[in-house]
Amino acid sequence: MTPAPSCSIVWVANSGSKNVGIINFTANPNGWWNATVDGNGWTDVYVENGVATKDKSFGFVSGGISRHTVKFWYPNVDGQVRCSLEVEIDDRDHSTATLTPAPTLTTTPIPTETRTAVPTRTHTSTPTATPSLTLTPTPEDEPTDPMSGVISGRLVDQEGLPVSRVDVHLFRDTQESVYWVKWVEDGTFMFGGLPYSTWTVRVEEVSGNDMWEEVEPQIVVINKDTSDSVVTFNLTQKQIPMFKVFVPFVMR
Repeated sequence: MTPAPSCSIVWVANSGSKNVGIINFTANPNGWWNATVDGNGWTDVYVENGVATKDKSFGFVSGGISRHTVKFWYPNVDGQVRCSLEVEIDDRDHSTATLTPAPTLTTTPIPTETRTAVPTRTHTSTPTATPSLTLTPTPEDEPTDPMSGVISGRLVDQEGLPVSRVDVHLFRDTQESVYWVKWVEDGTFMFGGLPYSTWTVRVEEVSGNDMWEEVEPQIVVINKDTSDSVVTFNLTQKQIPMFKVFVPFVMR
């Protein structure tokens, strides 16, 4: 009897960052799974040898607590949720917590909290403030990142008709691993819930379906000024060589 699909999710933040890191997936069986964030489509994940890893950056509220729910689905199309994880990003200024006691502090103890109770702590604007008080966040850590960028597009042939039975691959920045793959059935595709970044959209033929000429990938930038982008790929069908067969004619 085939065992039921199972999985687990672990979030690991990068050193020095609270909202940028990687998500490690452990799952059975191998193959294509799908991950969503806060109920929105995020990415298809290919599990190999029981594991998979994806880069991820979460938006957060400056000075507050933000929570995001990651769900892992199998199969990746019309599947069921097999496991989930709640990621909490705490951007509160704990350096002044000892000056304003609150009942909720016992739920998130900080070992160095009592060391901040010195007379100079009232000067929170001095250069000795902790890194979490920086007023110039990097673009990757920008707290206004809504994780709502959308890249949509269409694939048409020389006559303007929709192209189907091809894959569209999405790559983030200069990373070599695929961020998201979409199987195109009706000539259209859409990637939603994308963070601010530079994206490369590439059309790939499915093995055994060698019908189209290679087409140049398209570069899309998603930021606070451009959160919705539409691209079009014009595909040209390959020319299939024709062979003439000559049959000798014999007179008797």
